[in-house]
Amino acid sequence: MARQIGKRAVLLIGHDPLNLPAQPLGEDVIAAPYALYAYLFPSTALIVHHGGIGTTGQALRAGKPMLVVPYGGDQFDNGARVERLGVGTIIRRQHYRAHQVAEVMQRLMGNKDGQQNALLLGQQVQDEQGVQTACDAIE
Repeated sequence: MARQIGKRAVLLIGHDPLNLPAQPLGEDVIAAPYALYAYLFPSTALIVHHGGIGTTGQALRAGKPMLVVPYGGDQFDNGARVERLGVGTIIRRQHYRAHQVAEVMQRLMGNKDGQQNALLLGQQVQDEQGVQTACDAIE
């Protein structure tokens, strides 16, 4: 999908050999088992993820719009919250088709209000200094 809209992509595929791409990805796409979100996400234009709370939190902190494709558990609720915050949208797995995803990605990256919402929310999350606040409360 990234190639369809002229963008580069990083695919985080975990360590399961079943996740390895079936065909070569080309120079504009890289697959890696793992990357630190705190370093990767701030350099992206858009984050596509499953909606887990940790990934959602890191995407919010990075101040980037996101496309959430929930699989189970709290992921559906987290995706709904992303939509309510105006920083992304959800696509259900059963509706995940390359041409639809490419259109949504293009729309999210072109939505200046959504990008501004994401930046403002990202700054708010960064300003909270959650770890320090939690440590202070515990002490």
